[in-house]
Amino acid sequence: MGLLDREYMRGPAFRGSQPPDNGSRGQKLLMIAAIAIPLAMGAFYLYKSSRKEFTPGEGALIVNINTATQQELETIPGIGPALAREIIRERPYEKIEDLERVRGIGRYKLNGVRPYVKVHGETDRR
Repeated sequence: MGLLDREYMRGPAFRGSQPPDNGSRGQKLLMIAAIAIPLAMGAFYLYKSSRKEFTPGEGALIVNINTATQQELETIPGIGPALAREIIRERPYEKIEDLERVRGIGRYKLNGVRPYVKVHGETDRR
């Protein structure tokens, strides 16, 4: 007795019939995209608005890194308590680029904090 001699193996699925077509593949992908893209955009905007609510003072100051307190340094986006202590420990700075000598601040982070720091004058509001 061969494999195809069995009764359950002789059904329509094994005789070359095609499954029913419920729409083309392109239509299905378009429907998935029409649902997924707005959901992703909504999640992104919700994340942005909630982040602003949870960090209200972030980036509100232009900080003099030579005279700022730890709390003032922590208002700079990307600077936490440990990095603020390192910045204070490495004082004084003659130019903003001197921040690269602080462990944890590389060229990328320096470019991110550059709009929020200065080395001369008083700490100002943005």
